[in-house]
Order: sequence, then C-alpha cells, then structure tokens
Amino acid sequence: SDSFYRLLQGSTRAVVGDENFREYGPLIAGGLLRIRLELCVVESFFNEAVGPFVTENGLSWILPLHETVETFLAGTIFALATTFI
Repeated sequence: SDSFYRLLQGSTRAVVGDENFREYGPLIAGGLLRIRLELCVVESFFNEAVGPFVTENGLSWILPLHETVETFLAGTIFALATTFI
C-alpha cells in the first residue's frame, strides 16, 4: 500500500501541477491517506484472515466441484436482490 500511495501521489502531482499541488496539498494528502488507510485495512484482512483460512481449508469451500440446485437458486436470488439495492 505504501508504493501504491507514492504512485497515487506522483500521479496526482503530474495531473494537477506543482503549483496546485502545493496550494491544495493538505486536501490532496487527506484524500490520498484515506485511500491508503482503506487499502491497509483490506490488505490486513486478507493477510490475517483470508490467507490463513484458505491455506487451512483450501479453495474447495468456495469453488465446489458440483453445484446443487439450492446453491444455484440462492445465487440467483442474491444476484437479483443486489440489483435492486
């Protein structure tokens, strides 16, 4: 996330220019730090929760070899419900 933050910082400076970057620096830094924080949270979640779970249980729990009628129906209902939310 640090390298991505530096990439965003450099890209922002290239897009807005040095003068605007200095003038609106605190506002830009606040927005970029929020993005970095969210990336850190997601990265931490995957490293501490998802990674060990997948290592322990494998991918068969999320990618079943066969699909039952119930799982197909549940997925269809979920997809339709999220369309309207």
